[in-house]
Amino acid sequence: VSVIPHSNLGTTAKSHPTFWFSLPETNGQKSVEFRLYDETDTLIYSTPVNTSNEYGLSEFQLPETAPALVVNETYRWALTLSCNSPSQSPVLGLDGWVRRVDIASNLSSQLSTASAEERIGLYRTAGIWQEQVTELLTLRRNNIDDIELQLEWTALIQPTGLTSHLANNITDNMTAIETTALSAPTEQY
Repeated sequence: VSVIPHSNLGTTAKSHPTFWFSLPETNGQKSVEFRLYDETDTLIYSTPVNTSNEYGLSEFQLPETAPALVVNETYRWALTLSCNSPSQSPVLGLDGWVRRVDIASNLSSQLSTASAEERIGLYRTAGIWQEQVTELLTLRRNNIDDIELQLEWTALIQPTGLTSHLANNITDNMTAIETTALSAPTEQY
């Protein structure tokens, strides 16, 4: 499961945003890969990903070695999970879209001095999904029993069709194993 808006298009103000996923529990070995495609569906970045063996939400921040997202461009991302278990589907895939947006200088200024709770509201008002989710889940990670944060999480994801229990177990971060910038091959997903 990916934490994305109902429209399947998340917005970000960052050149290297954070994505949130909940991978299913698996038996046996698994391999996970993250891919990023440009607007022409050309593969521009691919990396295998280390994941936690725990079930729950994990974050994957696009590494600085990956191409920076360009303002006002839309990208397709894909996360694939390959399992070596006869009782499970051999390949599971998630995909979605992310668009980098420019933020006004007054919003940037407000964000730089705001508390984490205030930043969530500022991102919500500006319609910046990726950072709103990251701020909220980072707070949830450190305050899992906070009722107000639970209600805010439920309100955020309710329109997406996800269930609120997903944020009750926030696991270790997913990390790129090795990064490869791609320029030549064109691959369709």
